[in-house]
Amino acid sequence: MVRTHSQTRITWGLTLIELLVVIAILAIIAALLFPVLSNARESGRRTRCLSNMRQVGLAIQMYLSDYTETFPMNRFPDAQRPLSNDWGGLHGSSWNWKRAVLSYLKSVEVLECPSNAYKWESEYIDNYGGAGGDESNWAHTLKLPISYAYNGSFFHEGIPIRVLGEPLHRPRYYAEIPEPSWLIMLTETRVNYPDLGGWSIPQVLALRRGVVEGKGLFQSHQKGINWMFCDGSAKWLKLAQTCMPRQRWTPYDRDQPLFNERATQILEEYQ
Repeated sequence: MVRTHSQTRITWGLTLIELLVVIAILAIIAALLFPVLSNARESGRRTRCLSNMRQVGLAIQMYLSDYTETFPMNRFPDAQRPLSNDWGGLHGSSWNWKRAVLSYLKSVEVLECPSNAYKWESEYIDNYGGAGGDESNWAHTLKLPISYAYNGSFFHEGIPIRVLGEPLHRPRYYAEIPEPSWLIMLTETRVNYPDLGGWSIPQVLALRRGVVEGKGLFQSHQKGINWMFCDGSAKWLKLAQTCMPRQRWTPYDRDQPLFNERATQILEEYQ
């Protein structure tokens, strides 16, 4: 028997039900892949952030070499701000650790975390105007990103001293830190401060769920945070891991029971 062309023709059209089944399958596959792709993108941003932190760490190490093994202060008191025509009217709180290491960085962008949605909001501490504090003189204004904050619990304006009766501060020496690879120097933040030194660190940790300036205090990556240590190294740790079994915020294990209490409170959130 000879088959005609019309008998052997195959119809490739899909019925409405078959089309809906295909669409449903594609939707399921997309739903399964989206979290994976999202996590992969965030992992990439976390790696870039960690790389930026290490570059900041290298800049601080170069600063140490140039300034007799002393760290830049989180904020320079007015009487101790660097004298420079470039920064004519800036007062002391405007001169913070970011300003101090800026010349050692390849670009301002190194100071930003790619995951931080608030990184280019106006930072008033770094955004004063020119001579006399005149903000209309934009030639002396530089906007720096918000992403990284000093460990103000240890580096808070150095150590109080008096010179010829005047209250001053001296910076911390590298030799004062018994374990530089253990002590936190920088953390990630969303708030508009160069340091977390306005409160004691246990109080800062207690504010982990709180809102400062309308946003969360810490910037996180996949339930953890990038940290830079005093030797310039950087790593990703969960917040609770910086508190116990041994806290990393101050030397000599000070206030360890209080850190243990805070860590216990945040373990559930940062598991």
